[in-house]
Order: sequence, then C-alpha cells, then structure tokens
Amino acid sequence: MTKLVTPGDLLLDRPVRNPYTFVKAEKTYAAVVGMFDPEQGRFMPIKGSYLPMVGDDVIGVVEEEKVIGYGINLFSPYKGLLSSKGLRFPFEPNNIILAQVSEVSEVKDIWLSRPMKLEGGEIIDIAPTKVSRVIGKHSSMLNVVKAATKCDILVGKNGLIWIKGPNQQKAAEAIEKIDREAHLPGLTDRIMEFLGVSPEEVAAMAAQQPQRSSFEAGRDEGQREERGGFGGRDRGGFKGRDDRGPRRDYGDRGPRRDYGDRPRRDAPRESPAGTGSSGEQQPAEQAQASERGSGQ
Repeated sequence: MTKLVTPGDLLLDRPVRNPYTFVKAEKTYAAVVGMFDPEQGRFMPIKGSYLPMVGDDVIGVVEEEKVIGYGINLFSPYKGLLSSKGLRFPFEPNNIILAQVSEVSEVKDIWLSRPMKLEGGEIIDIAPTKVSRVIGKHSSMLNVVKAATKCDILVGKNGLIWIKGPNQQKAAEAIEKIDREAHLPGLTDRIMEFLGVSPEEVAAMAAQQPQRSSFEAGRDEGQREERGGFGGRDRGGFKGRDDRGPRRDYGDRGPRRDYGDRPRRDAPRESPAGTGSSGEQQPAEQAQASERGSGQ
C-alpha cells in the first residue's frame, strides 16, 4: 500500500540510485516528500524540479542561436545546449524539438543530441516528478491513452508532453488527470473509465498500432551521419557492427610462422664484397675497373 514519506525516511534496505533519494550505509532514504509503494519499491516525489540525467528524452523550445549551436529552453532550472555540428538543417527560434541528454556538466549544463523537430500538435506541461506515472510500468499507462485516443504522444522527462492526433483534447485531459491523481491507487482503471475503454479494447487497439510510430522513425532526422572518429553514429562516428552485417569468418589460419632471428627489414644491411646496394653481383669488368682506379 502506498504511504506518505518525508525526507530521511527509510525506503529500502538496499542501495538504489534515484535523483530524489540518497544512499547511506547501503540503504536508501527519501530526500524529499513523496509517496512510496513498498510492494513495487517505487518512490514518487510529490513536488520537485527536473534533474537531468544522461539518456533522458526531453522536449524544449529553441530560444536563440549561439556560436556553438542553439540554446534550448527546457522549462527547468537548467538550460539545454545543442551543438550545430553535424546537423542536417538549421533550427529557428521557437521551434519545438525532441532531443536526448548526452552530457551533464558539474554545473548542470545540459548537452543535447539526436534532435527532432516537432511540428503541429500541442504541448502540455506537468510536474516532472509525475512523468513516470504518466508512462506507467512497461509504458502501460501511456499505451492506454495512445490506444484510446489514436494520438502520437511524446513524454519528455522534463515534464513537457507533445500530443498530435484526432483526439488531442481528450488525450490532454487524460494526462492532466494522471498528473492530479498520480498519488492515488487504482489510477489505471480510472483512466480507462474516463476514456470509455476496457482492458480488452485497449489491447486490441494497441495490437493494430504500428510497432514503430512516425515520430520514432524520424528520430534522427536532424543529425547527419558521417564516417570518421569514434563519437558513435549519432555524433558522426563509425557505424556499429549491426549496420555493417555479420563479422567475416577467416577460418583457421594455422600457427604463426617462425622467422627466427632474421634482421628487421628496416635495419640497414651490409653489402658483401663484390655486390651492389641491391645485393646483385657486379660484373667482372666493373670490379677490375674499380681496382685500377684505386691503384692510380
């Protein structure tokens, strides 16, 4: 059963890394006020700002163009930076983009990669601490809303959510309801009731949806792929093994050949008497002429 916890309350007898918890003596404690489910080991802060972590998907607005790239407003205490190096096309102020956190500095400067421009639809804002509830376990809650409304939905870890589809208003209302009631049990059933669908209908609608949505297919459309360097394909580096096919099998080549103590090729060789620099025997006439010349 979910219970209210305050800073310093023990959550788990094992260490678990979370932006809103801390570990002491191999035990996990709450760092902020929140709701904790002992059965699932899930802790959800009631309030809190976005704390960036590498790998997070975030949604932001292009604010300005800088020398190094673009400044991105993530609607959080920290600003995002997107390098213009390797971009296929430029962005403009007020463009809405989806990007991934690739690096977080010690002062919380957020470097972004894999940008994608989001066109159309609408943006809603929820508490960043409620994002995990909107997504649900194994994306269960998000799949309910997407299947019932037939909308494409992108959830940024910074609390911004992009919705596009025939029932945008209904999807937005469902997500706002999740935001308000995230701390209450039985939320999934209430959301399905709000949307007027049953678990069977949700499963049937989810099966009809494509495995890879349109926005996922264009996720890397803003990044140019180049060979060279070791930054990975998203930063213009070499492609991975999966992109080059299976590794070639050269078979068994047998034992290495033993060359003994032969001199290295780059070592200078002494030419024996009567030979040239190429090791070929000089003609007798050249040898005799050489002797006559030295006698004079």
